Amino acid sequence: MSVLDPVTGKRIQQSYSDISYIDTAFRFPTGRHLSLIFEFKKLNVTHKSRYAYTGKAGMEKFIGGRYARHARSLGFMVGLVHADADLAINKLKKRLRHGKWRAYLHIVPDETGEFVRKPSAKFAELVSFETFHSRRENGPLSELTICHFFLGFEV
Repeated sequence: MSVLDPVTGKRIQQSYSDISYIDTAFRFPTGRHLSLIFEFKKLNVTHKSRYAYTGKAGMEKFIGGRYARHARSLGFMVGLVHADADLAINKLKKRLRHGKWRAYLHIVPDETGEFVRKPSAKFAELVSFETFHSRRENGPLSELTICHFFLGFEV
């Protein structure tokens, strides 16, 4: 996908995402465009799959990676799970609560001190849980909510 500058219409960069929707016709009252980005990752009980989900190929893309400029305040991580889904999701939540990963992904707790927010404040019926991230260290980027949901996947 080519990313276009909304003012000049010129290509800024070549970017790849699983699903990206940027509406250049609609603007919010703040002047920003509607932008929805979905990143899909296979998730199972292995460390390798959790690393792919949370690391540079997954959530980190929203925090300081290539999605950061376009995922204004909301991003979507979609976990594709098949066997041991509950165990895989619980291990992922445990990782997101761990100090090392909280720091790496700049996860901010809610008012109760919880780092993995369930139910989702934004989409309680659709989203399994959400995480809230500070992106102040990455310049003028906004705060970000990542909504996490999971779909069954047959191998």
